Amino acid sequence: MSFGEEIKEIRNTKKLTLDELSKRTGLSKGYLSKLENGKRDIPKAETIKRLAEGLEVSSFELLYDAGHISKEDVQKKIQDMATKMQNISRELIDQTEEYLNIPNLKEFLIQDNNIRWENQPLSIEDRQKIVDFIQEKVVEKQTKRLVIEFEDGKPVSRTENFDNNSKKEE
Repeated sequence: MSFGEEIKEIRNTKKLTLDELSKRTGLSKGYLSKLENGKRDIPKAETIKRLAEGLEVSSFELLYDAGHISKEDVQKKIQDMATKMQNISRELIDQTEEYLNIPNLKEFLIQDNNIRWENQPLSIEDRQKIVDFIQEKVVEKQTKRLVIEFEDGKPVSRTENFDNNSKKEE
């Protein structure tokens, strides 16, 4: 099948008239008719890309059909795209693992790393309440609690006995 016949078949399959394809591509109706009927040479790559867009098909498919690119070119492009997708996937996995990889939540909370809640910075007291809550509600079996204090302007932690049965002052 010639390139022009291929274009005509795609256009007919998509139930487009020459006039509609002309409007979509900016190519004249007469040019399209001659192309489909084999009275024009294979178009340049830029024209083929316009045809692909108007027909809503892959430009690679039409460029291949027109002989502008080889099977090897298509395979290389597919391989390049697959490699890019793998790299993006790896990067997303790495970023997700980095985000989720907080090995010690206690250490994270005591570090001065500008922790915020609804755009408001959490004070050392706020962070202490979080640690206390986790200690009381999540790790009730522990007998010590982490206390965060400042020494020389830097947060430090120490542990003290934790009484699960006593009510904390709010």
